[in-house]
Amino acid sequence: MKFTTHNQHSVGLRGTLMIGTMQAQLRQLTAVFGQPLTNTDPRVAAEWRIRFSDGMVASIYTWNQPLPEQDEVIVWRIGAAAQFMVARVHEAFREGLAASREQAA
Repeated sequence: MKFTTHNQHSVGLRGTLMIGTMQAQLRQLTAVFGQPLTNTDPRVAAEWRIRFSDGMVASIYTWNQPLPEQDEVIVWRIGAAAQFMVARVHEAFREGLAASREQAA
């Protein structure tokens, strides 16, 4: 699944809201989506902004909790404009995690 993040270019999130969650480690998300944005909002310790190849956008973020330790599994929020984007974010994460594990092997 092709996507870019805020690390490559600006990703606007207008019209998005929290529509789902996922469990992951900070280390895993960073391996897949790159370094998170920090200090974008006092309530958000870390955030990834993702643009998929069809132009749809999503975000993965914390809400009112401190930045977790690298190996701590927490529940992250998923923001987007359409419910189907939750599955797309999960799929991109699974594929990216598998690819990062293959590169490490």
